Amino acid sequence: MDDKFGYEVFSKSGYDNWKNAVAAFRKHVGGPSSIHNISRTTCDDFKTQKLLDWVKERNPEVKVAFDELCPKNAKMTSGIIQKALAKHCAMAITKAIKEEMDGCLFSVLIDECRDISVKEQMAVVVRFLSKKGETMERFLGIKHVPDTTSASLKKALLEVFAKHGLLVARLRGQGYDGASNMRGEFNGLQKLIRDENPHAFYIHCFAHQLQLIVVAVSRCCKGVEDFFDYVTMIVNLSSSSCRRKDMLLDKQKEVLLAKIEGGEVPTGRGKNQETSLVRPGDTRWGSHYRTLSRIESMWDAVIEVLGIVEDDVRVPCRAGGLVHQMETFSFVFILKMMLKLLRMTNDLSLLLQKKDQNVVQVCDAMSLVMDVRTRLINWRNDEDNLELFIIHMRRVEDFRACHDIASLAKKMVELERHIMFPTVYRLIELALLLPVATATVERAFSAMKIIKTELRNKMSGCWLNDLMVCYIERGIFKSLDLGKIKESFQKDGRALPLPGSSRCH
Repeated sequence: MDDKFGYEVFSKSGYDNWKNAVAAFRKHVGGPSSIHNISRTTCDDFKTQKLLDWVKERNPEVKVAFDELCPKNAKMTSGIIQKALAKHCAMAITKAIKEEMDGCLFSVLIDECRDISVKEQMAVVVRFLSKKGETMERFLGIKHVPDTTSASLKKALLEVFAKHGLLVARLRGQGYDGASNMRGEFNGLQKLIRDENPHAFYIHCFAHQLQLIVVAVSRCCKGVEDFFDYVTMIVNLSSSSCRRKDMLLDKQKEVLLAKIEGGEVPTGRGKNQETSLVRPGDTRWGSHYRTLSRIESMWDAVIEVLGIVEDDVRVPCRAGGLVHQMETFSFVFILKMMLKLLRMTNDLSLLLQKKDQNVVQVCDAMSLVMDVRTRLINWRNDEDNLELFIIHMRRVEDFRACHDIASLAKKMVELERHIMFPTVYRLIELALLLPVATATVERAFSAMKIIKTELRNKMSGCWLNDLMVCYIERGIFKSLDLGKIKESFQKDGRALPLPGSSRCH
């Protein structure tokens, strides 16, 4: 055992070169065929089999299918079988989404991200109004793109539309970030799509715009820029290693216990949770506010840890200077000022990331959909139509409960006024369709990192897309008729029919 790499690190001498800790740990774990990863794969297979045994004990139909009809072949643990099942589940979900859309007008939200296999993936989300007048955002799929040029993204987007039977002519809005390949006035993706359909108006993601403003504020003057440079160094020095991070958490725990005993901080469920410092990032929404608020809440622990780091003569650093800087009036003043400013922008950032957000709720609708309004004025039959609706709405008591444009759309559908006033409802529909932020697409990339990991980096694009559709739209998946999925799966050349009656779970 002594000749094995890393043996003495974890049991004898300890580890003192933390700069290369990640690389050393990966070397210790080894490649896909190492003992560590083989054991992990075996454990996953064992858990899958135990799960099947658990289901068989509780479902007689499953037990008959596995143990009596085909005891040697119905394992359902084969990769081919699992991919086929996931494929038909994803097909059923996308079919349900298309039925929910029912040929209505829609907007599209797009973003791209690099996965663990260093492949560029494009996520597509559609935004539309349901038959009940509710604003919906649904994940349509993910597609690999060879590059991120606007022409390649347009080609991939049109292929996704063609696959799902969506018409570009029904597109009314585009929601992207502010990258030049997306928002370019002459050659950007939004311009290429508008060449196909001039009614597909482009909205620059408001959450991205807000983050750009926060970044600009953090560099507005030399004093504030230096302040955030010091903040970054404080976070790096106090959390750069596991030892320092544990030390910081222990000190914060001691400070919190002392304050709780002294009655200085309230207690209760969800309060005083364990936390750590994070670096402010230009592309991470709300990270600047999150960093400053955590430094403020962990102030005593941070100063104490920096003092310990400074006393550690083995690693010379600037910790002592940072402690001195933190205790200056200018640092504390800028910290309090930026916290007050960023707290307001953080509330708005969280608001923009809601799925049911719409343009009218964010700011004045007319200022944000000016281009839409110009065209829609020509679509009105006459001014009397709108005036008649206003008089009717004031007279009907049911409309008094409407507090915003989204609730007005639902109430019009509920009372069938969208049939009586189609032009007014079309105006409301277009205002609700315009995307506000691309938070739903960002959540899709978070799901991708959960599904496609370092040990699953050879996952094909179709397999990844099917799993992501099932995972992200699990609400629809749970409502599907499993019998129809079984019938679709059976048509793929299965040798024996799957037992059991058609049931909706």
